[in-house]
Order: sequence, then C-alpha cells, then structure tokens
Amino acid sequence: MCSKRWICAGCCCFTVVLIGVMVPVTIFAIMPQMAQGNLDSAGVLLNNVTMLPCDNFAIGAVPEVEVINDVTFKSSAPLSAVLHEYQMTLTTYVCQGKPGTSPLAGYTCKNPTPLRLGTFTQPEVNLASGSTNVKNTVSLKVTAPPSAMMSSFIFPILIGTLPNQTTRLIMSSDNVAVSVLGIKIGHLKLHKDLVCKMLEGGNPPSPIAPNPVTSSKYCVNSTAGQVTGIMMSCKESGASDYAAIEERAITSKDNAAPACTGSKYPPSPAPFCYSGGELGEALTVKVTSFAGGRGTFDVTGSGIEKMNCMAKPFTMSGQTFIADLSDCVHTIGISSIEYCSSQDHVLVTAKLGRVPAVVLLKRTLCSAVFVV
Repeated sequence: MCSKRWICAGCCCFTVVLIGVMVPVTIFAIMPQMAQGNLDSAGVLLNNVTMLPCDNFAIGAVPEVEVINDVTFKSSAPLSAVLHEYQMTLTTYVCQGKPGTSPLAGYTCKNPTPLRLGTFTQPEVNLASGSTNVKNTVSLKVTAPPSAMMSSFIFPILIGTLPNQTTRLIMSSDNVAVSVLGIKIGHLKLHKDLVCKMLEGGNPPSPIAPNPVTSSKYCVNSTAGQVTGIMMSCKESGASDYAAIEERAITSKDNAAPACTGSKYPPSPAPFCYSGGELGEALTVKVTSFAGGRGTFDVTGSGIEKMNCMAKPFTMSGQTFIADLSDCVHTIGISSIEYCSSQDHVLVTAKLGRVPAVVLLKRTLCSAVFVV
C-alpha cells in the first residue's frame, strides 16, 4: 500500500514538473513559431489604397501623405488574434537613371534596387479566423525624395499603358506583436510582397471620394485642404510572379508601332503642333518655323521627366527630324522623331529604361498646348 502511494506521488510530481516545463516551452518556443508561421501565410489584399499628398509633400522637411486603406486580411489560423500597433515600412523597387535624374519604375530594368518610400503607424487590428476587412487612415512619413517617389511609384501607377504593367510594393516590419488567447507574442516579422495598379474602374481623386480633403489629423505638419491623389489596388505576388510580369512588360509585342507612311514635308506655314503620350510622359512637338527642309521646334514634356527643349534647330532627312536634344532630355531616351505625311501625325521612338515605346503625337491646336 505504501509503495503504491509512493508511485502515485511520484507520478503526480512528474506530471507537475512536465507541466512546469511544457507551459513555458509552449509559450516561449512553440507559440512564437506558430505565430510567425501564421503571419507569413496570412494573405493581404489592398482593395483600395487612396494616397492624398499633404501640402508639405514637395517642400516639407518631413513630407507627409494621408493614406486611406481598405484592406482584407486572410488567415488560416484556427483562433482569432489581436495584431497590435506597429511601425510599417513601404518599399518599392526602382531603376536608377543618369546622375542627377529621378529613378524609374522597377519594371524598366533588369536589376532594380529597393527604395524606401516611408513609414506609418499601423493601428491595432482584431483578426478573425478566415477573412477580416479593415478600414483605417494613417499618416505616411515619406523618407524618399518626393521626386523619386513620384517618378518611380506614383506616375507608373497613374499612367500604366503596357499589358500587365504593375508596380511593386513591399510592406514590412521587424517588430510585430500578436496576442492569442490573452498571451502576447512579440518580436515577429512581417514581409508582404505586392504588385499595385490603378484601381480598375476608378480614377485618381481630383478630388473624389472616399476623402477628397486632407485632414490635419494625418497631415500633421501642414494645412488640410483639397488635393489630387491616386487610388490603387494591390495584391500579393511572389518574386517569380513579379519577374514574369516584368518580363512580359518589357518584351510585350502589343505596343506595335502605328502606321507611318508618306514622303512629304510637314505642312506650312508654321507654327503647328502635335501632342500625345506614353509610359507616363506627355509630349508635344511644336514646329515654330519651317522652310526648305529646315526649321526650329519646341519639344516639351511632363510626367516622368519635365522637358523644355525650346527653339531647337532641325533638318529633315526623309521623314525624320534631325536635332540635338541631349542638353534638355536626360531620363527618357528619344532615338527618333518622324513625320508621317499620309497620316499627318508624328511618331517619337523612345525608351524608358529597358522598356521601348513608340509615342503617337496627333495634330493639335497650338493654342491648346501648354507646359506644366
């Protein structure tokens, strides 16, 4: 009888010791691994991200952007969790141009490099098992030069013309904490690789809903007011998927050059203008004087690069304008400008990084042309 009591007592002691060991092992070893795994596998869909630049965006010491989010989180975890407030970093990939010029979108070159756009505080979120829709507004503190953010991220989204053209966005944090069953687990990492494009069926607010007026709550160091912003949607995409998108954009054959025939000189008398756009750049060629196959023209542009090539002399070689624009065009490579007399339009052959484009310029009233 006594021996049985000793065996029972020994079993109880072993059980207590086992529980004493397993509880901290579960809390400090197993649960963090499970939480990290669930965070890695959780899906993120940015249904609508509206970016409204504060009035200090271009000139402030710490530029700000009000960001209105409509996000869906998808979790396969069996239990609900609380995703505590944390600092989120936004990064895109860019292609560096010539010294002194702004970078271009990452899909325009073979080996793009990361550019940190900025950071914001992500509010606390209650995540259910399955799908959770979250709507919030945050203040993005821009860390990239505003001109770089515009040329490599905003403009490519605003004026995307190539098939499958999307812009990469990385959402990341190195210090995320979640609570499960009342137990807080910290020091987790978040990394979501997404591709973004302008919201289908929508246009940049100028201004329109959901919030056309910036708020002093999110534009902390500037004055609230009506602005023009951008609406986009983003979905997750792995590195291999992004590489495929990039390759399709670069090698796309859907940008077939418009017809260009004829052998006559441009009409006279001058001035006469041709305008159009491609790859996020609006171009205008204004012939200011022309006679005997020679003349002068202005080549102006806005968007990815601001061009002001004024009173440039040119000569005609067949249908091609021969002119030196090297001192006024730096980021976009213009290889030829041709006049197509049968169609009465101008074709500009250009290249943005590795992406080639033939820009069609149609006849325009010169009074309607202005430089922004």
